Amino acid sequence: MSPSVDTLGAVVAGGLSLLVMFPLIWRLVAVLSGWHALAARFPALAGEGDRELDISSAQVGFAAFNGVLVVSAGPSGLALAVWFPPWGFSPIRIPWAAISGWELHKDWVGRRRLRLSVDGRRLALFGDGVDDLARIREEHRRL
Repeated sequence: MSPSVDTLGAVVAGGLSLLVMFPLIWRLVAVLSGWHALAARFPALAGEGDRELDISSAQVGFAAFNGVLVVSAGPSGLALAVWFPPWGFSPIRIPWAAISGWELHKDWVGRRRLRLSVDGRRLALFGDGVDDLARIREEHRRL
């Protein structure tokens, strides 16, 4: 038996609903987590001499970004970009002077973690690259 027209219509309508709802949900997450406010205050500009780091996970507010983050750093500061989903999360470039409260340590499962604060918002970055990030920051804070 072939599917009825009603069944096909429901499947198509459900698929279209997901296409509309998914970007709206991610936009809401961007706003509620604080990412949107950080992106408005610190829009990403091209950074000369930036180095991409081995940090693919972070937490901004309540939102965890696991495996979808591109982190780089250079003379002008720390850059964060979400490559998926491509909507709702504008890239961010935070100047070194705007970052405070650096706490570098291992979490309970042994991953390297860097906690920091930007405009009163807590961020956490995870991965082997947090040590490199700390070194890059120190190099450019002295300049």
